[in-house]
Amino acid sequence: MRRRSREIQQIQEALAKEHVKPPFFSYVELKTATHSFSSSNELGKGGFGTVYKAELGDGSVVAVKRLTPTKQSTSDFLKEMVNISGIKHRHLIQLKGCCVRENQQRMLIYEYAENKSLAEALFGSDPQCATVLNWKQRYNICLGIARGLAYLHEELQPGMIHR
Repeated sequence: MRRRSREIQQIQEALAKEHVKPPFFSYVELKTATHSFSSSNELGKGGFGTVYKAELGDGSVVAVKRLTPTKQSTSDFLKEMVNISGIKHRHLIQLKGCCVRENQQRMLIYEYAENKSLAEALFGSDPQCATVLNWKQRYNICLGIARGLAYLHEELQPGMIHR
């Protein structure tokens, strides 16, 4: 327990030096909010981890990205936190905080986006009975994506390449 507290304190101090002060969530709070990381709360899975829908104790809903444990060093995690916390754009999801646990377990907490995935929005979850978006709606979605990417690549200093 003491080792864990020291690691969290070191991460908080290092982030504060970079003028980054994200809220730190406890593992217990996130485990409760995701119903023990239940598959019924799973929003998606990728190469960097699994994302869960979570309802916090205050009733707010967030997305919890449980990063796949890697050999990523604490300094790499800190760099990533500094970069992600600096992203502020209306077409990009905002970071709300993080969770640091022993054994390199890391979680990022993001605002929750109510809508479905882009593929589901464009094609529907069941192609047989999909509600098709009109071309103006599709254009606006593409424009929002392009603006978000332009911000990451051109406006954000230093620029960021998404994966």
